[in-house]
Amino acid sequence: MRNMHRTLRIFVAVGLCLTLLMAPLVGKAGKAEEAEKAEAWSYANSLLVTLHTDAPRTFSPEDFAVISCKQVWVTEKAQDATGCQYELLLVLPQGGESALENSLAALRQQPGVLSAQRNEKYAKAESSLTLNASVLYLPVGAERELFIESLRLNEDNRQTIGVAFSMASPVDADRLQACGVDRFWPDTEQKENILLETPAELEGTVSPNGNYYGLASTDFAACVEAVNALSRLSEITAVSLVQKAIPGGAPPSESWTVEDDKVLQLQLSGGEIAPGLNENGPKLNQKATVQGQAPGVTRITVERTAPGAQAKDSCLVIVYRPGSRENPGDANGDGAVNAADALLALRHAVGAAPLPQAAAARTDLNSNGTVNAVDALIQLQIAVGKIQ
Repeated sequence: MRNMHRTLRIFVAVGLCLTLLMAPLVGKAGKAEEAEKAEAWSYANSLLVTLHTDAPRTFSPEDFAVISCKQVWVTEKAQDATGCQYELLLVLPQGGESALENSLAALRQQPGVLSAQRNEKYAKAESSLTLNASVLYLPVGAERELFIESLRLNEDNRQTIGVAFSMASPVDADRLQACGVDRFWPDTEQKENILLETPAELEGTVSPNGNYYGLASTDFAACVEAVNALSRLSEITAVSLVQKAIPGGAPPSESWTVEDDKVLQLQLSGGEIAPGLNENGPKLNQKATVQGQAPGVTRITVERTAPGAQAKDSCLVIVYRPGSRENPGDANGDGAVNAADALLALRHAVGAAPLPQAAAARTDLNSNGTVNAVDALIQLQIAVGKIQ
């Protein structure tokens, strides 16, 4: 009966652990919704559609009833004798890769649609880096290898610097300003570079060919809003965003850092020099040999950078001394990390049975200053050998 009760307590501990772990995830979901409103256009929730119409027109989500569309923004308009060609940015709810692919397939079947694609033109997929381990449980003196298991760096050195537009008849400065174009210049030999030079003597003057460059904002959202507003004016025959590649930039780099080098020793080896750099250039794709030095908890962080891209990942390293009663994670000091320690961590987290200060310090495995369900989960993973 006693063993049955003990087993039941362990199952309760696991259940509590999972329940408490879900709480922060729910909070993150709420924050993600707020972030979506603040950052409306991203690679993960937008598509680009090119279509032709017989005459100038405006667009709304109702025009794309075959998909779940939240917003429609004109990013290009070009008018000629046959009608108008538009490039539209469609903002969709966050629905994952399959939902976006289904939306693309549906859009490509619509009359007048010339193309439908992922929004690579104005947004990049998020860069990512993943190490071969997220947690290491390492005896003093033992070694483990740590390396980059997967990497995706989506480089992007473009910057939106303004808008370009053509007028069939003059539009006064007040109406342009109402569309978000605060300053504008005529088309010259400088072309879009005039937005970088901003010559005072040409600002606001008439263009002989009806083509202009306007300064709305270097913020992408503001520029899209300006293009969208300009596209609605009957006098505007063409309008688009102006993007320019930023020359140069720092070469690719890779850095490995340790929060507390007293806990472990990190030795890098291997790797290769980035193409085009000499033998003194930074090495990429290195392998780290991690050796435990003293009982404690620390974190190794790896960061890769490239022009317009950055990705990083980290690994929590728990170093222990076999047989010691003061090892990280050993809440009850019995010389082992097991489900009993996880139960103590959970009881401490909910305020049922606070741990003594020294035991709480040992139990804070992720070093965030508090003992919670995350620490209990790590303890359980150590107990069943999932973390080695």
